[in-house]
Amino acid sequence: MLRQIIFLFVSFPLFIFSQSVDKVNLYLDCSFLCDEDYLIREMPFINFMREASDSHVQVLVNSENSASGGKRLSFRFIGLNEFEGKEDEYYSSIEPNASEEEERLEVLDMLQKGLLSYVLRSQVASQLKLEYTKIDSVKEDSVEDIDKWRNWIFSTNVSGWLNAEKGYKNQNYNSSISINKITDNIKFLSRFRLGSSQINYDYTDYQLETKTKSTLADFTFVKSVAPKFSVGALSTISRNTYSNYKLKFRFTPSIEYNIYPYKESSEHRLSLLYGVGAGYNDYIDSTIYLKTKETFPYHTFQFKFENIQKWGSLGLNLYGLQILKIDDMDKYYFNLSANVNWKVVKGLSLSFWTWATLNRAQISLVKGDVSSEDILTRQRELESNYSYHMNFGLSYTFGSTKNTIVNSRF
Repeated sequence: MLRQIIFLFVSFPLFIFSQSVDKVNLYLDCSFLCDEDYLIREMPFINFMREASDSHVQVLVNSENSASGGKRLSFRFIGLNEFEGKEDEYYSSIEPNASEEEERLEVLDMLQKGLLSYVLRSQVASQLKLEYTKIDSVKEDSVEDIDKWRNWIFSTNVSGWLNAEKGYKNQNYNSSISINKITDNIKFLSRFRLGSSQINYDYTDYQLETKTKSTLADFTFVKSVAPKFSVGALSTISRNTYSNYKLKFRFTPSIEYNIYPYKESSEHRLSLLYGVGAGYNDYIDSTIYLKTKETFPYHTFQFKFENIQKWGSLGLNLYGLQILKIDDMDKYYFNLSANVNWKVVKGLSLSFWTWATLNRAQISLVKGDVSSEDILTRQRELESNYSYHMNFGLSYTFGSTKNTIVNSRF
């Protein structure tokens, strides 16, 4: 009864305003997280629009990985036009093993709750019916539930794929185990992975079999020092026949500073990470530098910028590593990735994504000539100072601004 009274007390001021719109126009910015056809069917009291400028409210839905391996969803409700200046933000959690049905029900529930204060100021408000489900309250003398796992999460995965036709077969198998613990103050991540790939060519005048194997164990430990500052370490142990590693070890104590508080990561991030570490390589074959084993220091940095707003989103990630040797400081690696999704004007949007690498630290390359089979089948890492990928798109849509009809025939 108390909850009902509180709800009516909070909602009453909304009714004293004149109901300013016939039906709330919604622009949903949810990318791949939302089943929009399903939401249109389940919320007939809302007009779904193709453009934010024609809407009364814009909803930005963002997803982040949670400590349990599930998702933490943020819902930002931004008032537009008649509701300019009104803004709310709510959060929801998705369990790691949730089905698609459970995920879309959770999204629907959060959207309905977040849109309620807008709908109450529309003509549709008189057609709504409020339902209240009573949940048995916990007795005051009951013992608080204790997490017997103490925030530890264990996950396993086995996968593979096979592609075959006459004279050709391609097999890939992967398995992994992760053990993680995430709280407000610490973050511990570990992953163990095995992978193998085998390709067979069996033709009348040509036979070839290629194999690559990889083993990986990596660890991350981070401790929160302040709302914007963290310290920790990263470590990796691996074996990879493609890159000529019998054993590869890295250990990197690091610090990170974020201009914005970490709790605002669903909206924006501007952080810089710096670390100084030690590396050890044990090679399968002698390298072009006549090494079979070597130990070396290095330093690394990473700059991250992410911004998600009603005009779109912008992301930039710059990572760099340099091997520290007094007689040779020219061994370095840089990777830059950037993405832009920009709603330029009504109906016009621009998307851009790029990834580029400058690699002058290929110290594991095998000495000697590489066979033509290894080159064509890419079974061995080859010398390459750079690599890049890029895609972009420009779209323009015009016509009816409403997006409220679902027709799934054919």
